[in-house]
Amino acid sequence: MRKVIFGGLVLFLLMVLAVGARAYTWTYNTNFDFDLTGFSVNGTPTNGPLTLTIDNITGLTLPDPPSGTYQWYLEIDNFFLDFVPGTTDDDISGSNLGPFNIGTWEAPLSSSGSYNLGNFDVPELPVDYDGDGTIDFTLGDYTVENALFSWEIYDDTNALADPGDTITKIILTLTADNLYDTINADLTLLDNILGGGNGIIDGTGTADFKVSAVPEPSTVLLLGAGGLIAFGISRKRNKK
Repeated sequence: MRKVIFGGLVLFLLMVLAVGARAYTWTYNTNFDFDLTGFSVNGTPTNGPLTLTIDNITGLTLPDPPSGTYQWYLEIDNFFLDFVPGTTDDDISGSNLGPFNIGTWEAPLSSSGSYNLGNFDVPELPVDYDGDGTIDFTLGDYTVENALFSWEIYDDTNALADPGDTITKIILTLTADNLYDTINADLTLLDNILGGGNGIIDGTGTADFKVSAVPEPSTVLLLGAGGLIAFGISRKRNKK
C-alpha cells in the first residue's frame, strides 16, 4: 500500500513539473483585410470610439487550452500591411517581434468582452514617411487616459466564435477620455498625409505568428491533480 501511495505521489509531482514546463502554442499563417475608423471627421480628430475591423480572415482559430488560468504570449515571426493596393511605398512590415506578454486570461476564452486598460503611455515614434533619411514628424509621446478595450470575435457562420472555431472576423474597439488629442490625433495626421483625409485607414495584411498559453500555478496543480485522480481510478479498476 505504501508503494502505491508513494508511486502516486511521484506520478503527481512528475505531472506537475511536466505541465508547469509546458506552454500550449498555436501557430498561424493568416491573411486578412482591415478597416480602421472613428478617429476623425472631415480631417479633424474626434474622441472616438476607435474601431478596428479585421475581416476576410483565413488561417485563424480561437485557442482552446484546458480550462484554467494562463499567462498569454504573442510572438510575431513576420507581418506585412499594405495600405495602398498595388504599391509598396506606404507599407509597414516587421519580423521577429516578441514574445510579448498579453495578460492573464481564463480559458475557455470569451469571444466578446472588455478590458480596462486604465492609463497607458505611448512612446515617441519618429516617422520618415518619404524614406529620405530625415524625420518628417513624430507620433506618440503621450499618456492615454482611462482607456477601455473591447472585442468581438466571429466564426465562419457570422456568430460569436467558440473556442476551437475558425475565426473570420474580429472587431476591436478602444475608448478613452482623451483619444482626440492622442491616438486619434496621430491617426488623423497620417490619414491627412497619406490617405486623403477620409477618416478611414484600410488595406490588406498577412502575418505569421504564435500564441502561447502558460498555465498559472493553480492551473498546474489542478491539471496535476486530475492526472492523479485518473491514476487512482486506473489502480482501483486493475485491483478489481
